[in-house]
Amino acid sequence: MTAWSELAMYQQPAPQLFAPTAQTCARCGRMNPLDRQFCIDCSAMLARSEHTLAGIGGRLGANLLDGLIAGVTGAIALLFLAAGDAGPLVAAMLILGYLAGVLVFLSRGQTPGKAAIGLVCVRPDGTRAGFPTMFFARYLIPALLSSITLGIFGILDLLWALWDKDRRTLHDKIAGTFVVRMGASD
Repeated sequence: MTAWSELAMYQQPAPQLFAPTAQTCARCGRMNPLDRQFCIDCSAMLARSEHTLAGIGGRLGANLLDGLIAGVTGAIALLFLAAGDAGPLVAAMLILGYLAGVLVFLSRGQTPGKAAIGLVCVRPDGTRAGFPTMFFARYLIPALLSSITLGIFGILDLLWALWDKDRRTLHDKIAGTFVVRMGASD
């Protein structure tokens, strides 16, 4: 008579009849579609996400780099403007070149500083944010709100990432984006 252990080696594993169609958020328990990187309800990063949230230091470094690049470009343009003759034309070309470069970066979900640090802005589904999201929702609307509130919104916007669970600023929440480290697929 054959032992049960001998029969067990001939058994095939049961086929999986249904592939998983959703994933559960560890923070709030909501079921999310498999193609989502972040929870629909609480915006937490889901377990199946291939992204890593950017740290506060990386985001600060990217902002400082962006400010440095803009400041140096502006200073050089002012020097050419003061030079006279062909100076205004060179200054205009320099500023237009800078703006064109920034537009290219924004269409890729980055700023020049974020690109240098290795950060990118993504939508909740994990795809890169495009130009409209980057320009209007992440920069234009917060700039207008900051102007209306005499800078209070701007300060609160930047400080918000210090206590937010996902290190998101207010302009991240307005745009519905997350700042993450670029992975091998980016």
